[in-house]
Amino acid sequence: MGTIKGVLPQTDQIRQHLSANLGRERREIMLANFLGGLAWGFGTVIGATVVVALLLWIMQVVNIVPFVGDFVSGIVEVVNKGQPARLR
Repeated sequence: MGTIKGVLPQTDQIRQHLSANLGRERREIMLANFLGGLAWGFGTVIGATVVVALLLWIMQVVNIVPFVGDFVSGIVEVVNKGQPARLR
């Protein structure tokens, strides 16, 4: 019986959430969800970029990753070898 009492408030919350969209047009709901998804994705990408940049900066300051420059220069060299001479 204790678990049913814990589920009832959540059921009411779900019912209220679903009924909040009843008066809105389908196009409006889809547009709002699409824009919300875009914002979520954009925020995720920006946040991950900041976190990775900070981690790399900290590792560079502590001198944990001195090989990153050599690694990147090796990649650039391989890419340049694969390009035609007129693009170099």
